[in-house]
Amino acid sequence: MQSAAIVDISIARRGERLRAIAFALSLTLAIPVEAATVTATDLGTLGGTFSVANAVNANGQVVGRSSITGDAAEHAFSWKAAGGMIDLGKRGRTSIAIAVNSSGRVVGYSSSTASSTARRAFSWTAAGGTIDLGTINLGTIRDDSSQATALSANGEVVGFSYTGAPEDSAVTAFSWTAKGGMIHLDTFGGVFSAAVAVNTRGQAVGDSSFFNEERHAALWPVTTETFPPVADTYVRAGASASANFGAAPTMRVKKGSAAGNTYRGYLTFDVSQITANDRVTLRLRGNASSVTGEVTATIYVVNDTSWDERTLTWNTRPALGKVLRSLTVEASAPQWVYVDVTKFVRAERQAGRNVISLALRSVAHTSAYAEFQSREAGNTGPRLMITQ
Repeated sequence: MQSAAIVDISIARRGERLRAIAFALSLTLAIPVEAATVTATDLGTLGGTFSVANAVNANGQVVGRSSITGDAAEHAFSWKAAGGMIDLGKRGRTSIAIAVNSSGRVVGYSSSTASSTARRAFSWTAAGGTIDLGTINLGTIRDDSSQATALSANGEVVGFSYTGAPEDSAVTAFSWTAKGGMIHLDTFGGVFSAAVAVNTRGQAVGDSSFFNEERHAALWPVTTETFPPVADTYVRAGASASANFGAAPTMRVKKGSAAGNTYRGYLTFDVSQITANDRVTLRLRGNASSVTGEVTATIYVVNDTSWDERTLTWNTRPALGKVLRSLTVEASAPQWVYVDVTKFVRAERQAGRNVISLALRSVAHTSAYAEFQSREAGNTGPRLMITQ
């Protein structure tokens, strides 16, 4: 009984102490306290009446978009305390900066032409200016839009590219590096994937769809390796049928109305280091020879891999095999194009073959020709892009 009484008294006294503390706190909270304030810095505009910041790096560099004089358009901007706001320019009418890393590389997207609603992902540095990151071509109905969403401290960019028409009907995530260019990041079997963040290890995250249109969180291990061709060249019909162009820095592709205006490109790759789990994308950089032209090149398998780029001519060209895919280039400025060749390369490796050859041929008459940079062009030459 006594023990119980002691417990009861202790509880009662504890309750009194708690009530006293609560009362004291209420008095303290009732005393007016001047609220702390933080003054914002007005970053200004590029001459218009509107601007918005989207990201800031550890050095205080801010990026976003701003209207220009007369609010005629919106341009991407970069702002530093030392130099203020600068216009990052545009490719078309509008550009928007989305992210910036610690080294000052900025990424975003811009309209592809002054009259187009299509968007193109870009990367900007103070030293190199603006780079068009291109789009992904998976052999489907083509759309010329892409958007960069994030980048890592070492400059790897991720985002998404529209691969179907109308826009949003098919979207694929991409990863881009200065060395390797753009590669596509696969879906879970559906038609949608988008990457929104990437770390310094090259791991990208976002979401991806299944065949039933369900979308789940996705992690892509973007460990990229690139393989240049061991040989590439083009051949020309007509009066140049016995000429060799193996030392040329470009490969031409065209079906001309006259024999002398017909060109075909050839490439050979060593695929011995590619494994069964690798995704393989053919990357080319090319353009049409005319600003008003557009050229579609069909990619063929070439079963004879023994040809030599230093001696190949139209007269000695190897036969074409099955069709893999097609790609299209336009305008006069070089652009990146990407074609998924995973299925073909895996089949060749499973058959025990370590070397593959491809041909580029136009099947429709065009006034312009497609011109792709060859391995003699260096880092912008053809590549097989590998992801695991």
